[in-house]
Amino acid sequence: YDGQTIVLGGLISDRYEKRENKVPLLGDMPLLGALFRQSKEQTAKTELLIVLTPHVIDSPAECRRVDDITSIEVDRLSVPESVKESIRRSVIDGTGGLYDAQGHKIQIEAPDAPAPPPVIPPDKTHP
Repeated sequence: YDGQTIVLGGLISDRYEKRENKVPLLGDMPLLGALFRQSKEQTAKTELLIVLTPHVIDSPAECRRVDDITSIEVDRLSVPESVKESIRRSVIDGTGGLYDAQGHKIQIEAPDAPAPPPVIPPDKTHP
């Protein structure tokens, strides 16, 4: 039926993260070590739903109705205005991040990257 919304599917992701930062050696000391280390726990739940609201267009004269409906639905999205404008122009380059229900960007800390391997200069004593 025209205008009836259906949910096609979804994806749910739960993430739990516990980090500990400490000063080498001092953070390992009994009792006093607690002064030199910090623990942080973080949980995140992400849900992705595919929601579809079909609208029946009976004639070419109703094409304006499609633009009106699309504009209303885009305005309901909780993403920055720049992303909404990209959607209206049909140019989607990604959102540049994750956003909460109010449209505020969610900051995600990247895990500590391992140090790159040391560069060993070639031995010039052997030909």
